Parts: sequence; structure tokens; C-alpha cells
Amino acid sequence: MKKAILILILVGILLAGCGKVKDGSSETTVAKSMTENDYNEDVEKLTDKSVYQTIVEDFDSDNNNEAFVLTRKGKDNEAVEDEFELWFSNGDKTERIVADFIADNNTSIMLFESGKDKYVLFNKAQTTQNDEMEAKIYGVSSEKPVELFSQSRMNISVEKGELYTYDYTYFVLEPGSKDWMSQSEQKYHLKWDNENKKCSDYKANVMSEKEFNKISNSKDVKKNIEDALKKEYSDGIKNVKYTYLTREDSTLDINTVVTDSEGTKYKNYVTVLHKDDKLGKDVVIQEGNKKVSILEE
Repeated sequence: MKKAILILILVGILLAGCGKVKDGSSETTVAKSMTENDYNEDVEKLTDKSVYQTIVEDFDSDNNNEAFVLTRKGKDNEAVEDEFELWFSNGDKTERIVADFIADNNTSIMLFESGKDKYVLFNKAQTTQNDEMEAKIYGVSSEKPVELFSQSRMNISVEKGELYTYDYTYFVLEPGSKDWMSQSEQKYHLKWDNENKKCSDYKANVMSEKEFNKISNSKDVKKNIEDALKKEYSDGIKNVKYTYLTREDSTLDINTVVTDSEGTKYKNYVTVLHKDDKLGKDVVIQEGNKKVSILEE
């Protein structure tokens, strides 16, 4: 009888120790064995919407996974607009971090990795009204979601591990009109400071015509732009005004305002490599003009 009691006591001790691994005086929690489907089911119990996208990772490197879950009310993926929510779960607690909002079907969450750290990009997309767009970057600290960045009127994409966004401006001014028309988009490179968990842009400094002309290949680049504009505005050009913006990411934006033979003005830009006091010669004409800075202070 005493032997049986001793065995039961030993089994109880072993069971009490399950889920923890001891190393001297430290303890490490064993990762929770929740699947993506488990997180989805937890979220769907709390909402009238269906799971649209899910990202499961160990965001805060504590050996436990967390999940960001984007839900959607409709089931028709072709619908132009729908009702969405964004949820977060650490396995023990599930919470809604972005309440009901209307957006189009390009709304998404995606994983962004910088070094060993992992983040989630949340894009509220709007095809028809860019002022309704919004971008957020989330991290996780102590198994809780942390909003690290938020700005309206933009979405963020990841290309080869780098962050990019687009601005939307008007680029055509008809004779006699005071308002620029015809919406266009301009691409901007964003800078992620992984140490301080901060997103900023590669701000530009205005460069004079004299400074531009001192750069190697500047004459070739200017000639290539002139040739490209002549093809673009084949009916004739009255005047071209140039401005130059040199950026921290070793690029140079060349803004142009073209006045055609009928007096209509068009804003365009070209981005070329600017490194070691030398310019890249590849020229692609884009609509609109670039700004010095795209992000809000």
C-alpha cells in the first residue's frame, strides 16, 4: 500500500512539472501547441464574421506563438467592399484590436521580417477613395499586440524585405483651370528602424540645377529625359521645368512640369540611382511629382 501511494505521489510531481523546462534557477515555458485552425476557431466564436487571413508566429521570441486574424463578413471574395475586423490571440486571450470597418477586398495583413524580429503589416484598402486608406504596423511584446506605426491615406507593401508606399496626387492642369486633375500614384521607399521600432521615410533635400549638373552622367540623364518626354508628348512641348530631390537611400528624383503645345501642364517624375557622385542612366517617366517627405511627423 505504501509503495502504491509513493508511486502516485511521484506521478503527481511529474504532472505538475509538465509544460516547464528547468535549467538551474531559470524556467522556460514550452510553446503552446495551438494550430492556425485553433486560433481561427477562437476568433469565430466572438464574431459574426468569417476568417479571411491569419498569421501565426512567435512574434516576441518567448517560445509561444501568437496570431493576428483578419475577419470578413461576406463570403464572396469578388465583392468590391465588405465589413472587416482585426483580431489578436496569444492562445490564452483573444481580443479585437481594430473594430468593424468598411474596405475593399485588397484589405490584408502580411508578415514583415527585419533581422530576427517579426511584425504584421495591416492595410485597410480603398480603391475609390484613397483618403479612407490606412496602414498600421504591429509588433508583440509580452504576448500583447503593440501598434508601432499608423498613418491614413496610405498602404504599405514589402519588396525584397524593404517597405514601400504610394502617394496619390493629380498631374494634369488644363488651360484656364485652377485645379489639377487626373489622379496618379508615386512610389516611395520607407525606412524601418528595427532597434527603435520606428518607420520613417527617406527624406529628400532639394538640389539646384547647378549642383545637379556637377554630378557624373547628369547630362546623359537630362538628355534621356528630354527624349522620353518628346515621345510622351509628341504633339509638341513649349516648356519643361525641372526640380531635383536627392534622397538618403542613394536615389535622386527628378520632377518635371511639362507645358505642351496647347498649354496643358503635366507633372512627371523620374527616379535614378545616385551613388558615389554618379547617376544611373535608366529613365522611366512616371506620372505626378515626388514630395520631399511622405510620412506625417
